[in-house]
Amino acid sequence: MNNLVLYTGLIVLFVVLICVIWCSLKKCNHTFTVGKLKFAHRPGKTLECITYNGIAPSGELVIPSSVLQHKDHKITSIGKAAFQYCGNLTSVTIQEGITTIGSYAFANCCHLETVIIPSTVTEIGSYAFSNCTGLRKIICRNPLPPHLALHTFYNVDTSLCILYVPESVDLTNRSAEKWKSFLNIHHEEPEK
Repeated sequence: MNNLVLYTGLIVLFVVLICVIWCSLKKCNHTFTVGKLKFAHRPGKTLECITYNGIAPSGELVIPSSVLQHKDHKITSIGKAAFQYCGNLTSVTIQEGITTIGSYAFANCCHLETVIIPSTVTEIGSYAFSNCTGLRKIICRNPLPPHLALHTFYNVDTSLCILYVPESVDLTNRSAEKWKSFLNIHHEEPEK
């Protein structure tokens, strides 16, 4: 019986050691900070903006699509709850190249007034902008409206918030169904 316990313990230790070595080689959960933002490595030479570093950001926030320290990696997503409860944010600009905004990413940012979503975003997670009660302007540059998960704009006054979309956007198709809750939809001039 004692040998069985010893062998089982050695096997578990060996598996844990292999996992640690493998993760360090693959940069699993490797995070780093650039300025006020924290990033994590993801598969396929991509990065995710996972949170802020130190004091919660306030005022204007620009989320880049690349960072100099990791030129060969592209930032493709904003992580789950990355900026949740950043109550002093007033505007967020997401740069081209980012494809996903995670669930609760900007939830409860009550002073957030303006969000600029690039043409590359294809999916916005559940409750991503929930309780952003100050939200008054969304510029969505994707000609195919991004897929909205459950309650993406929960408790946002869609009668006061103006949604700007490219001229070519067709909000009559089924994939745009959840965007129709916005009562003020305007066409934006294409970027020059």
